[in-house]
Amino acid sequence: MKNTFLIATIAILAFASCKKDYTCACNANYTVPSFATVDSSFNIQYKEKKKTAESKCQSNETESKVDFGGISYTYKVTCSLKD
Repeated sequence: MKNTFLIATIAILAFASCKKDYTCACNANYTVPSFATVDSSFNIQYKEKKKTAESKCQSNETESKVDFGGISYTYKVTCSLKD
């Protein structure tokens, strides 16, 4: 009985710590005043533990204002991990 419990515990721990495939879904938004807003999206695949995948996914997020040729535009990327 003790051996069965030990084997079951080891199996549960082994599966819990496995790396899995996670998809990081990101949306990029460019807003150029008086012109247009452009939305796009992209996915990034991670084979990691969930906590690591979440951290890597969130590291893709950014927001900035860019001045190009006298025109300012806003660039923003938001990301979230899909289960």
